[in-house]
Amino acid sequence: MTLPELLALWHVALAEALLLVALLVAINGLDDMAIDVLWLMMPRHQRQPQRLLPEPPPARFAILIPAWDESAVIGAMLQRLLATLNWPDYAVFVGLYPNDPKGQAAVSALNDPRLHVAVGATPGPTTKADCLNSLWRAALAEEAASGRPFAAIVLHDAEDLVHACELAVFAAHLPEYAMVQLPVLPLPVDFRSLYR
Repeated sequence: MTLPELLALWHVALAEALLLVALLVAINGLDDMAIDVLWLMMPRHQRQPQRLLPEPPPARFAILIPAWDESAVIGAMLQRLLATLNWPDYAVFVGLYPNDPKGQAAVSALNDPRLHVAVGATPGPTTKADCLNSLWRAALAEEAASGRPFAAIVLHDAEDLVHACELAVFAAHLPEYAMVQLPVLPLPVDFRSLYR
């Protein structure tokens, strides 16, 4: 065979192969087209999307804040947290001591139903663990009284500036992880203030 005859034979074989592939693609698309035709033939009232199941209620969080002798910062911290936290269902528990009247006054001045005070039995200072135990008992008592369990416990210190979307981040990770920790970033400081 000559080269022009081989090229002509190759051209015919390629055309036949392309025809076979086009036929297979068309047959493969028939099932997709059948679904579209059935949808178009449906009465209009059946074409409406089905209503989804209602969303579950948002996770409820307990925020625990131990505070010994933090009257200088606890009021402003709590005021900012309660004003900016972007989440519908949470309770804030502040652990205070019987011998810290300034701290008690700073917290009680806020008068917010989401705010709960747990005054420990032992005068301060004690360990942070002791204060957290008082907070834990207060959170359990509130759960029992309300009949609404907390999905998670969040720990903060009295001087923390809490991001408004923190609880949304926690809620997004709760189904997958048993513990979520967010990075803590220091605030920028003018180094000249260190020498004043």
